[in-house]
Amino acid sequence: MALINANALAVYYVDGGSTSPLDIQVLTAIGDSSQSDTSGAVNLFVKANDDFLAAGTSDGSTITSSTFVLAAAATSSTLDFSNSLEEVVSRDGQGASTKNIISSAQDWSVSADGLLQDTSDTGVALTDLARAGNYVVIKFTTKNDDTGSVEYVGQALLESASLTGGVDEIATYSVTLSGHGKLYKSIV
Repeated sequence: MALINANALAVYYVDGGSTSPLDIQVLTAIGDSSQSDTSGAVNLFVKANDDFLAAGTSDGSTITSSTFVLAAAATSSTLDFSNSLEEVVSRDGQGASTKNIISSAQDWSVSADGLLQDTSDTGVALTDLARAGNYVVIKFTTKNDDTGSVEYVGQALLESASLTGGVDEIATYSVTLSGHGKLYKSIV
């Protein structure tokens, strides 16, 4: 068993360019001819089993993958995933009761903290996306060169963005993104 170094965790994002949720296209593979023309809008392309294929645009025959941007200078990153459970108690007809638990909804979010940089700064870029209210495609990856990487991908809205600095301190950013819809998985 090998442990994953926390330095291998990374958060990436793509500006979806829309204040409305992005479309999800279910395909069998990247070259699937059933893809539709996205008219330049970013879509998520996934398999029926919820495996992530790509984020990008399509002209109906070719998918042009969007380039994910690294949340640079991140000092910590977190993927939170939870299932909401509902408890239902029912009678068994003989005076006793049975407790049943069912999953009603899934909730996920991604957060990152990092250092502000003087050029191409992630904190400023994500704050601008939060101001615009654009949906983003977020990818949380666990890089492991020996066995491949596990990536979790979904669309999200920036719930909060914070830029912080004090006298004689290094300026930092903090972002929290709330997931919209499913969280997809990919092993690369």
